[in-house]
Amino acid sequence: MSPAVNKDRVYVGNHFVSCLNATTGKIVSEYGDKCLNKGCNSPIIANNRLYVSSYYSGCLLCFYNKNNRKKMSPELKQLLEKREEWRKKLEGLKKEKEDFIKRGLISEKTYQQRYEEIMDQLVDIEDKIIQEKIKGGKKK
Repeated sequence: MSPAVNKDRVYVGNHFVSCLNATTGKIVSEYGDKCLNKGCNSPIIANNRLYVSSYYSGCLLCFYNKNNRKKMSPELKQLLEKREEWRKKLEGLKKEKEDFIKRGLISEKTYQQRYEEIMDQLVDIEDKIIQEKIKGGKKK
């Protein structure tokens, strides 16, 4: 998988698309989509747009962001932070699953319920992010 570079940004894809600061390597933004959940091809930049295609679904996504992160509305920033928090909770739960079950801390059923709760939260947050982006996500 090869990255795409544009000015001070590096774009990489796997099961979601990440935009990294080319100098620090820190994540600037991430985007996940159902059609990318089984992986995507290397991102390509053309005409000031980022293109990513899915390995399996045949989806082609095109990203164009003329607004930079500093111009986001406080609501959108808050939603993106919440999404990141819930993603970390999900990753933590996945990593600890076997250990938790072996030690009897949770049952498979409890794990599944917790997993579904986190996924429901992520879906709700993603919907709100989309709604905020449709509104423009700009400061008022």
